[in-house]
Parts: sequence; structure tokens; C-alpha cells
Amino acid sequence: ETARVANAGGCLKCESHGPAEVYRWTYHGPEWFTETAYAAEACPELWPGQTVKAKLRGAGVRARLFVWDRISGKRYEGEEVLVDGEAEVAFRLPALDSACIAKAGVAWDGGELILDEMRLIGDPDYTVEFAKLPIEKFTHLDRCINQFARFKGICDREDGRLFLSCADEGMVNTGDLFWGDLRFTTDMTPTAEGVCKALVRLQGVRRLAAVELSREGLAIVREEFGKKVLARCEHSFELGQKYEFTVECRGEQVTVFENGRELLTAQVGLNRGAVGYGVEQGARMLIEKFSVQPL
Repeated sequence: ETARVANAGGCLKCESHGPAEVYRWTYHGPEWFTETAYAAEACPELWPGQTVKAKLRGAGVRARLFVWDRISGKRYEGEEVLVDGEAEVAFRLPALDSACIAKAGVAWDGGELILDEMRLIGDPDYTVEFAKLPIEKFTHLDRCINQFARFKGICDREDGRLFLSCADEGMVNTGDLFWGDLRFTTDMTPTAEGVCKALVRLQGVRRLAAVELSREGLAIVREEFGKKVLARCEHSFELGQKYEFTVECRGEQVTVFENGRELLTAQVGLNRGAVGYGVEQGARMLIEKFSVQPL
């Protein structure tokens, strides 16, 4: 059913004679972009595990929140509520594997529904296997992994794994500037000499914390227009060897685990941020999968 939607003094007034929905896009893929002068890449605004909250008004209207996964085509819905007057509703998305949430909105059975506010909040809970993510082509020359943005370097998929390389410094990132306490679990397989990095508390390409693996061992570093090593320990670095790390971020403290054993911890001076991967000094690495969970 097509609904009539109007801005009514700072809220959305939605009317329909039958079942209808109103939503916002939370991910913009290549089909949204026609300008090719600059290569566009996009991350979602909403992630599995987070919560959609809305303030609604109506007179005996049955409504429910919903989201839509671009990759699987599946729709996930919250509990149906009877809106009779004012109502605040919330839907916490389930933890999902390799999803890209592209829509979030409200569906109702007909009548008049007023949407005063919709917010996307909370910390994520999801897993990504790179073999399951599509390659997005924003231009005929620009390819990127779905829901990742790239800063320099070559990023593509090789044998179902993300591969990243650069002659000097390359980076890909995903997530949100405002992610709080989280657990980032990932594998890294170096295939060329250099520095391989798992990025956390990322607030920009020049403001972040990182777990670095190289011939010098394993380190936690803070980067902000320069690099400061905060903690370091000995660690093997073998080309073709897959390493698996868990990085816990609590407030400004970052702690690195391997096989359940704590290896390093440091205060990084950053308490929020996205995640990603980086390479330096000609490094090349492969990543099969990762997960992000709230703490």
C-alpha cells in the first residue's frame, strides 16, 4: 500500500488505507551514485546487535519496527504494538552473520500514524566472513568490499578472503565513530614483509589505535599524526601463517589476547571508534573473517 507522508511540524504524518511502511535507508550502495569524478565507498549506519527506537502516536494503530538485510534479502521485525496515544517502541536487532542492514523503518496496518522520532543506538554484535560479502563496483575502476571504506592501497578478495596491500601505507575500515566498549576478534595472515595491523578506536585515518604484527613482534600503538608504541612483546611473524587475535576495548584500555592468553595491554587515550585493517612498509595480508561483540 502506498502511504501519504508529510512533514507536520517536525514529525512525519503517515496515512494509508491499508498495510504500509515508512523507512530510511541506512546503507547506500553503488546504485545511489552517478558522479564518477570521485570514488565513493560506504559503510552502514546500522549494524546487527544495535537497537532501533521510535516515538509514535496514533489512535488504535498496530505497528512494528523492521529492518532489511541487503545481502540476504531477509526482513527482521520487532514485536507488534498497539499505538493508542503515545508510544515508545524499541527493536534490538539479532546478532547476524555477514549482513548489511540497508533499511530501518516502521510498518503499520493502516490508518494515521505519526512518527516523532527514530534513533539508531547501541553497540554492534555481528560476524563477517569475507567470502559471503559482495564486491561493490562504484565506478568501472573502483571496486571495494561491501560495507568497507578504503584509504589507499589495494583491497580486493582473494580465495574468499579480504586482501590488503600497499607500497607504503594502506587502510580499510568499517563501523562507527561512536562504537563503545567492544571485542574485536580477527585472523590475519601476512603474505609479504612489512607491518600488518588490526585497527580499533578508529576516529579517522590519522587518529586511531592499532595492534601491529611485524618482524619486531606484536605491539599496541597510538597514531595521531605520528606513531607512539605503547606496549610491545615478542611474537612470531611467518609469511603464510594465520594468526588469530582478540582485541578487547574497555574505555581507553586496549588488551590483546591470543588463544585465550593475554599478551599486551595499554591505555590508548581513545574510548570510542570504528575498526579496520592496515598495512605498512610494503606488507600484504589476508583476512578470512572477524567478529565484533559488545562488552
